[in-house]
Amino acid sequence: MTRWLPFAGLVVVTGVIAFVAGWQARGITETDVIEGMAARYEAQGGDASACVAVPGEGRVWIEVRCGSTVYYASRFGRLLSVSNPEGPEA
Repeated sequence: MTRWLPFAGLVVVTGVIAFVAGWQARGITETDVIEGMAARYEAQGGDASACVAVPGEGRVWIEVRCGSTVYYASRFGRLLSVSNPEGPEA
């Protein structure tokens, strides 16, 4: 009986990690990501109404294009990278 305890513990930990990851993914929407990236662009002096989003590829869930700046976001809403990090053009 005791030789199965490490395996059972591993199964429980894996289940908890999967549950938490699923909970986080369920809680974020495309709108949340787009609004967050538009707010970031606006904080740099740009116009948030100039932002549009398109589906990403691979690790990138959404590409938010604000003028010449492109924000790449993951499924959890995290910013992966930015092209044209200098900010909005004047």
